[in-house]
Parts: sequence; structure tokens; C-alpha cells
Amino acid sequence: VTVAAARLREDRPPLYVVVPTRTQTARTPALVQLVQAVAAAVEAQRSYDEEHRIAVTLQRSLLPRRVPEINGLDLAVRYEPASARTEVGGDFYELVMLDGRLLLAVGDVAGHSLHAATVMAELRHAVRAYAVEGHQPGAILHRVNELMRTLLPNESATLCVLFLDPATGRVRLASAGHLPPVLSLDGKVEFVQHSAPLLGLRADRPEDLEFVLPVGATLVFYTDGLIERRDATIDEGLAALADVAAQVDDDLDRFCQRLLVELAPPEINDDVAVVVLRRS
Repeated sequence: VTVAAARLREDRPPLYVVVPTRTQTARTPALVQLVQAVAAAVEAQRSYDEEHRIAVTLQRSLLPRRVPEINGLDLAVRYEPASARTEVGGDFYELVMLDGRLLLAVGDVAGHSLHAATVMAELRHAVRAYAVEGHQPGAILHRVNELMRTLLPNESATLCVLFLDPATGRVRLASAGHLPPVLSLDGKVEFVQHSAPLLGLRADRPEDLEFVLPVGATLVFYTDGLIERRDATIDEGLAALADVAAQVDDDLDRFCQRLLVELAPPEINDDVAVVVLRRS
């Protein structure tokens, strides 16, 4: 046999191509070209895999490290990155107690790349900072929108933010183009609608939505990767979500898993973030 080797980087192992010697002409020019072409293709795939792994690691490192334990509330989350053949996206969520209230946020930055993950990080930290300053959800969205238009003028994102008082169940919510959360109670399901333009646009925004979450009621927040499928419309996806959410498991972790199994496609082509909250 005749063996040809190529290595594009010193820190990589070489790639070998082995062929029967009788198939080669003098000095094997075709084999040399072949091994160089294969080495270039392999190196491109290695670089892509490394970027995807870095993006997923970055994404996970910027998400909350744990779900807070709060008297009167049950919480569960699921985050599933897109498959290895797809670039990572900018889905994120936030769960933290501030001055006796739960701050919950779910967002989705447009695009699928390492850049989208870094924009996600900036938005999440901005939401936390403005919330710590004491702003209400609508004011938080306004300030995040001004930040994006000033520092990230070519970006867009959807975001839903709420404050919840665990003792009273009082909720104050604002959305910026995000899919409506689902409210489930005693087998009845409704979408909490708060129509507003997505982030990145100069536009008026409605007043915050205020309501009381009843004891035993469940709110489901999610990103579009959960319900969007190539073979169905968005309305069909929302209807399917409502059907599944009509029956909420006692174990919210099991419920989150059931949402993914019954709604997400077998091969996840977009990131999926799900946050479920129940007042107990």
C-alpha cells in the first residue's frame, strides 16, 4: 500500500489516506491532492464542532445555576440546545428573588450563532441590572430596548418579564413580542396575551398586565423552539401546547419533560427553553 499524510495544524493529529500501490502513478500526485483536500475538510468540521461546543458551554454558563426554592411556589425548567448539526441560538431564562418577589424572564435573541449567544448574555445581564434598580417589567423592557437600539442596533429579540409576589399571587407582566405564556387551572387553559413589539424597534409599548395567579394555577413560559415545526403552522403549535398543558403533572419536572416529548420535534433544530411555575 501507499500512505499519504497531511496535517494543517501542528496541534492536530495527522490525517492518513491509504490506497493500494498499484493504483498510483509516479510520485502519486492525485493521492497528495486527495489527502490535502480531505485534511482541509476534516479541519473545517473540527473547527465547527469546537465553535458549537464553545457556544453551548457559554450558553449554559450564563443560565441560572439552580432553580430557587420559594415557599408557596413550585418551579421547574428545561433547556435543550439545538442538535450538533445546528448552530446554537440565543434562548435564555432568568429566575431570581428580588425584595421578596420572583423575577422571571424568558427571551430569545434572533439568529443562531456564537454571536447570538453573546447578545443573549448582554440582554440577560441588562434585565437583572434594571430589575435590581427597582424598575417594573415594562420599564425594564423599555430600558433594554434603548440599550439594544444604542449598542446593538442590528439585533432583535423577544422577551417576557414578570414579577410575582409568592404570598399574594399578584403578577405584573410585560412582553416584547414573545409568545404568550399558558395559564392552566383545573383542566382549563388560556393564553396570557400581552401584545407588544419585539426589542430592537422604536415603538410605543402597552401598560403592564396585572392579575392574581390563583392557588393551584400553573404558568408555562417557553421559546419558539418548543412549538414551531416545519410541517405545522404556529397556530397549530399553540393549539397542541394548550392540549398538553390542560393536564399538569404533580411533578413539574415530569411535566416539563412531557412537554418536550409531545411537542418538540425528534431532532431539535432550534434551542428550547421552558419555565413552569405553579402557585401551591
